[in-house]
Amino acid sequence: VVKVKSNIDCGQFKPKQLATIVALDTPMQWHDNMNLLYEQRRLWVYKILSIMGCTYSTNQVGFFVWAKIPDHEKSSKDLVNDLFYKARVFVTPGFIYGSNGDRYIRMSLGSSASNIKEAYERIADFLVSRSQ
Repeated sequence: VVKVKSNIDCGQFKPKQLATIVALDTPMQWHDNMNLLYEQRRLWVYKILSIMGCTYSTNQVGFFVWAKIPDHEKSSKDLVNDLFYKARVFVTPGFIYGSNGDRYIRMSLGSSASNIKEAYERIADFLVSRSQ
């Protein structure tokens, strides 16, 4: 019981250990390429947020970029509904993470750069049509 209990309390899950070994054995060039890939995606997300008038920090890390929506937008819920139904782009509304997130949206870097670029074009078209 002590052996099992100590592994449950402080041991790492074996598949996680094996994945870590693979990651550490992967050539640095692969990591550099992945970093470049995500940087390209991040730049497209920044372009989207900028044309929408959102404010955001370029110091964020991880797979998501958070942004504050412009004051003229009613709520993140209304904005993302418009983006989804009219531009056919899904953006996560901040309110689903609690009431403090109502004026925020979250965009993922998990899609390809070409998909994010397409989202940019769709949102740009939507913004033009909305302003007319």
